[in-house]
Amino acid sequence: MERDDNYIPEIEGSYDDELCHVGVSKKDGAKVGSGRFPLGSGENPYQHLEGHYGEYRKLYEKGFTDGQIAEAMGISTGVLRARNAWYKALKDEMKISKAVELLDKGYTKTEIAQKMGCSPTTVTNMLEASSKVREAKIISTRNALKERIDEVGWVDTGKGTEAMLGVKRTMLDDAVITLQDEGYQLYSNVRVRQGGTDNFTTIRALAKPGMSYADVLADKGNPKAIMTDVRSRDGGLTFDKKGPPVNVKASRVEIRYADDPISGVDMDGVIELRRGVPDLDLGKAHYAQVRIGIDVPTKENDGKFYAKGMAVYADDLPDGVDIRVNSNKPRSKGITGALKPQKHIDGDESKPIDQDNPFGTNTKEEDRLMKASNYYIDPKTGERKQSSLNFVNEEGNWDKWDKTLPSQFLGKQPPKLAKQQLDIDATKRELEFKKLMALTNPVLRESLLEDFGNKCDSAATNLKAASLPSQATATIIPSRSLKPNEIYAPRLDDGEEVILVRFPHEGIFQIPRLVVNNKNRESKNRISSQAADAVCINPKTAEIMSGADFDGDTVLVIPTKQHGLQNRPPLEGLKGFDAKEVYATTPERRAALKIWEKGSTQEGLKMGTISNLITDMTFQKATDEELTRAVKYANTIIDTAKHKLDYKRSFEENRIGELHKKYQGKTQGGAATLLSRATHDVEVEGVKSYRPYDETGERRFLKDNTTVPVRKKTGEINPKTGKPIYETVGYKPKTRTFSAMDLAKDAYDLTSGGSRENPGTETEKVYAEYANRMKALGNEARKAAYKAKYDKQKPNRQAAEMYAPEVAHLKAQILECKKNAPIERKAQAIAQANMERVRQNWTKEGGMTKDEYSKGLDRELKRARVQLGAKRVPVEISPKEWEAIQAGAISATDQKELFRFADKDKLLEYAMPKTQKKLSKSFVNQAQGMLDRGYTLKEVADRFDIAVSTLSNALNE
Repeated sequence: MERDDNYIPEIEGSYDDELCHVGVSKKDGAKVGSGRFPLGSGENPYQHLEGHYGEYRKLYEKGFTDGQIAEAMGISTGVLRARNAWYKALKDEMKISKAVELLDKGYTKTEIAQKMGCSPTTVTNMLEASSKVREAKIISTRNALKERIDEVGWVDTGKGTEAMLGVKRTMLDDAVITLQDEGYQLYSNVRVRQGGTDNFTTIRALAKPGMSYADVLADKGNPKAIMTDVRSRDGGLTFDKKGPPVNVKASRVEIRYADDPISGVDMDGVIELRRGVPDLDLGKAHYAQVRIGIDVPTKENDGKFYAKGMAVYADDLPDGVDIRVNSNKPRSKGITGALKPQKHIDGDESKPIDQDNPFGTNTKEEDRLMKASNYYIDPKTGERKQSSLNFVNEEGNWDKWDKTLPSQFLGKQPPKLAKQQLDIDATKRELEFKKLMALTNPVLRESLLEDFGNKCDSAATNLKAASLPSQATATIIPSRSLKPNEIYAPRLDDGEEVILVRFPHEGIFQIPRLVVNNKNRESKNRISSQAADAVCINPKTAEIMSGADFDGDTVLVIPTKQHGLQNRPPLEGLKGFDAKEVYATTPERRAALKIWEKGSTQEGLKMGTISNLITDMTFQKATDEELTRAVKYANTIIDTAKHKLDYKRSFEENRIGELHKKYQGKTQGGAATLLSRATHDVEVEGVKSYRPYDETGERRFLKDNTTVPVRKKTGEINPKTGKPIYETVGYKPKTRTFSAMDLAKDAYDLTSGGSRENPGTETEKVYAEYANRMKALGNEARKAAYKAKYDKQKPNRQAAEMYAPEVAHLKAQILECKKNAPIERKAQAIAQANMERVRQNWTKEGGMTKDEYSKGLDRELKRARVQLGAKRVPVEISPKEWEAIQAGAISATDQKELFRFADKDKLLEYAMPKTQKKLSKSFVNQAQGMLDRGYTLKEVADRFDIAVSTLSNALNE
C-alpha cells in the first residue's frame, strides 16, 4: 500500500477499556481526524500511530539509526521524527485527559496512579501540566460551597476558610465570584459577638439567592456554616466531606459472649473484621484501635451503640457477618449489653446523639492517618465514601510513644541498673548543655538555655531514666495458640527473652518474663510479620499485668539480655482475685457511694494515693500479705468508675488505713520516700511563680498579695439551682501548688531518711544524686542564659543598610507572626467560653469529668482556630538572612520573635560552630559501655544526638 506521509494515524492507548476524548488535534495548522468525532475516539484510538511507533522501537532496539529506519519505512528522517514526537505528545495528552477524567470521578491521586500504572508524582505532574486543572479546581471548590449553601443557607468564606478547605485564597475567591454570577449573595462584614466575651468576629458570608443580611445575622450561630468537615487534599480538585460517623447495621455484627462455647472473655476488646469489605478496610494497616457505630433495632438509646477496641482481620467469620465483637458479658445481656451507648449532647440522654463526638473520644482526621483512611471507593458506584471505621490509633502510632523508664518501674529494679540508666540520661543532657553553650548567637543561646534549664528541673521531679537497648512500646493482641510464657514479637529474634511492663504497675510480681516465638501462625495472620508496634501474647499473660485487656492497652517490651532485670511470680493471694466480682455493688449501694466518673480528678487522686503507698511499701520491704491487700484495693480503684465497684468496702476489708499508718505515718495516706514525695503537691501561700532568676541561675518566687474569700454555708438552699448558698466570712492569701522536689534545695531532704548521711535506701540515694545533678545543671543553664542577656550585639545601622532586602523580608515575617497572636487569643477565648456553656448545660450525673472537659476543649479550640483563621506561621530564614542577623542588622527583640517561630533544627545548624571539639574520654568510655550492654551504634548516637560517623570515629580513635 502506498504511504501518505502527511497522514497522522490514531494511537491506541485506552485504560480499563474506557474511551478518552481529547478533542480534535492539528498539525501544521490543518485539522486532522474525521471532524465529526474527536481524535482518539473510536474502537481502537490511535491504533495506526501506535503501530508506527511500535515498528520504530523494534528497529531502534536492534541498533538501526533513525536514517536507516526511515529508509526502511519509506519516509524521510524528518517525517519519522515528527511522527515520533507527535505520537509522544498525543500519548501525554491522552494520559493527562484520563487523569483529569478519573479525578472528576472522585479518585485520589494515589488511586489514579494505581489504575494508570505510574507513580503519584507522575500523576501530579500530569494534572499540573493540564490547562484544565485550574478550571477543575475552581469548579470543584464552587460545587463544594454551593452544596453546603443549598443545604444550610450560607457559609463563611472569610480569612482562614481557604486553609480549612485546603485551597489557595485566589482559588476560593474565584469560586465565590462564579457563585455571585449565579445570584448568590456576598455579605463581607457580618459582625458576630464571640461567646462569653464583648469582642466581635467579622464573617464574610456567602448566602443563597434571596437570603438577606438580616437572615444571615439571625442564623449566625449555625455551626454548619463553618465548613470544618470539608477538606481537599489536592488543592481543590476533590473534596472529602467528613460527616457524622457511618453506622453499620446490627445484622452484620456477631457478638461472642463470655458464656459461648468459644468464650469472648479471652479476647475481650478485640474486634475482628472480614477481609476485603470496603467500608471496613484498614488500608495498609494490619491493626488499629477503632470505634464502630452500630444501629441496633431497639428504642433504647435511639438504637445507637458502638463497639470499641483493637480491630484485626479474621478469616473464620460466619457467612453474612462482617464484624465480630468479643465481649466479657454473658449472653443474657444481649447485644446492647456488649456494646457501648453512643453519647448524647451535653451528656443529657433527653437530647439527641452528639454527632460531633458520639464515642466520647477524639478520633483521627484523614490528614493525621498514615496507613489507614477514613474513606474508600465503592466498587459498585465508583464513588468515594466515608468509612465505618473511626480511628483512635493505627499501626505505627504506638512506636512513637515515650520510651523513658519511669521510677515506678525502674525504682523497683536493682539500684545498679537504675543508676546506669539515670547516668545515661544525665550525660545526654550535659552534652546538650555543651552544645547550647557553643551557639554563636547570644539571643538564641539565652532562649534555648532558659528552656533547657526548666526541662532539667522537670527531669529532677519526674525522675525518668533512659530506655534499655531495643526497648519498645507495643499494643497487645491476644493469641490463644501461644503458650503463657511465649510472645510473638516480629521485631525481635526468635528465642530472645523479654519482660513486659504495663502501667500502672504495682510491683515486680506483675512483670511476665517471656520467650519470643515468631513461628506462631495464628499471630502472624493476625498482625503480620512486619508488625511495627504490636505483639501477641496468650490471654492468661495479660491477667498477670494488673488487669491488662486488649482494647488498646500498651506495654513496654524490654529484651532482658544481661541487664539483671528482676521479676517474680504473681502474689499467691491475687490468684483468682477479680475486683469486679468481689466488690460488685447493688443499685442502692451505688447511690450511697457517689462513685466518680472515668477520668475525673477524684479518680486520679485515688490512684495517686494508692500508687504512692505501694511504692513506699516496696522500699520498706512490706510482706507479701500486706502487698496483696494493697494491690487488691488498687485493682478496685482502677475499675471503680468503669464497673461501679464498692471501693469503700475494699478500703475497709483490706485495712488500707493500717498500711498508710505503718508505712506513711498517717491513716489517710501521704508520701514517705523520695520516689513518692518528688511529685507530691505542696500548697504555698503568697507567691506567684518561680519564673525570675538571677546570676546564680536559681529560680525565685514572685510575691503575690492576692487574696481569696473564705466562704461557709448559710444553711439555705438556692431555689433555682437547688444548691447550698454560701456567704463570705473573710479572706486568706491565695495558694499555688508546687511539687515537693521543686521546693527542695537538696533532693536528699525528701528521702525516707531525710539526709545525705541517712538517705533511707540505696535506690533513694541513686535517685537523689540524679535529681541534684539535674537541679545543678538547670541552675547552670539559667546562669549562662542570664549572662547571655548582656552579651547581645547592639543593632548595627550599616549592617541594616547592607542587608536591606533581607531585613525587610525578616520583618515582614515577624509582622505576619504577630498578626496571628491576637487571632489565637480570640480562638482560645471562644473555645473556653463555649466549653463553659457546655459545662453549665451538662446534666450527666457527677458532672463533666476532667477528661471530658479536656477533650471537649481540644475540639472547640480546633473549631475556633479554623473559624478565625488562626494558624502558626512558620518563619523561614535563608543563609543570607542569617548573615544579616549575625551582623546585627536587626535588634535582639526582633531576633527573639523570629526564633520563636523558626525551625529549631535549622537554627542550631546555623548557630553551631563548624568545628566541634572532640568527644571527651569519659563520654567515649560510657558509649563503649552501652555498646557492650547491647545497644546498637545507632541507638547510642541517637541517644546523645550525634552523628553515627562522629561516634564511630571517636571510638576508633
